Amino acid sequence: GVTHNVPADFSTIQLAIDSAVEGDTILVAPGTYDPISIYENISIISTNGPLSTTIDGGGVEKSVYFLGYIVTNST
Repeated sequence: GVTHNVPADFSTIQLAIDSAVEGDTILVAPGTYDPISIYENISIISTNGPLSTTIDGGGVEKSVYFLGYIVTNST
């Protein structure tokens, strides 16, 4: 898959997700990010670990691999 970078390639995680296809990876720089909706089996990876990158899970239902994140408000 292709690797997408936030915010270098896309200003938000959601924009990167919307461009991703199954098997892609999204690398996310430190920060706090808005809720996301995921429709593909993709990987979302923090570049600096769980203490520097936080996202709101927003009810994620697809198979997603989070590495180096604190996930909040997911169901």
